[in-house]
Amino acid sequence: RRRFLSDCESHGLPPLPLLIWEDDEDKKVVRLNKFRLGDNLISAYSHGLRLLSDVGVQIEQLHMESCAMSDSGVTSVTEALKHLPQLTVLDLSKNHIGKLGGNALQEGLKGHKAIRTIILASCRLSDTVAGGLMAAVRDHPSLTSLDMSSNALGSTAAVFQPLKDILADQGQLTTLKFSWNSLNAFSMRVLAEPLRTNSTLTNLDISWNSIQDDGAMALAASLRFNDTLQELYLPHNAIKEKGGMVLGDCLKENRGLKKVVCNDNPFGTRGGRGILRGLRWMCEFGIKRTMFFDSCNFAYMDT
Repeated sequence: RRRFLSDCESHGLPPLPLLIWEDDEDKKVVRLNKFRLGDNLISAYSHGLRLLSDVGVQIEQLHMESCAMSDSGVTSVTEALKHLPQLTVLDLSKNHIGKLGGNALQEGLKGHKAIRTIILASCRLSDTVAGGLMAAVRDHPSLTSLDMSSNALGSTAAVFQPLKDILADQGQLTTLKFSWNSLNAFSMRVLAEPLRTNSTLTNLDISWNSIQDDGAMALAASLRFNDTLQELYLPHNAIKEKGGMVLGDCLKENRGLKKVVCNDNPFGTRGGRGILRGLRWMCEFGIKRTMFFDSCNFAYMDT
């Protein structure tokens, strides 16, 4: 507390009471979501975080969504990571992480092997910065959940190649959220290859991308051999009749999927028929699966 108050005084910042640490049952979790503190207050607070381990406080979760941070604030938080060896959850979503902040975070994550959950949604990441961050956590033995949603990523090899490597490494990753990005048919074909043999991922969200028919067919071909994935989210991916027909065939052969969401894809009449054939086969063989096909234009004939 003294360090935080001193930094606030030296920078002419108001020492917000909510940031002054008190002993309580939840002292292993820091929740600063949506307080929009800005870089200077975040920097002052991060300096205090560095000293907590010296007094026996082990932070396990750091939630800083929507804190109005840019590169300098992110860099300060990254410096604090070195002093938080027990940290398992890092949420920096809805802050602006540019090249400098991304490079600092990349270096910080390389040496932090205890983190299990990383959330970097809506951080305005470039492909290069995001690719570096994913390469930094590629061999993390504890990482189970990665959220890179809403960053317009995935159309270049700088992103999908490191992501492919993560899926191929057979680590501990069980949840990958990559919605609201720019995956296209080509990048989806690259990512589908390691999914064929991946034995850890159980939840994949690639909704609101543009994998189209070719990407959907590559994904379906891999899922024929994958019985680990349990939940698949594909809404708004511009998948038409060919993709719908191949996904329908995939439903017959895959045994692992428990939930499939394909809303708002223009499957058309033939794609709809292919999916319905897959559903009929599932019913005949007693496969239980929750599926969603809202607004998929089953009555529309694609010409």
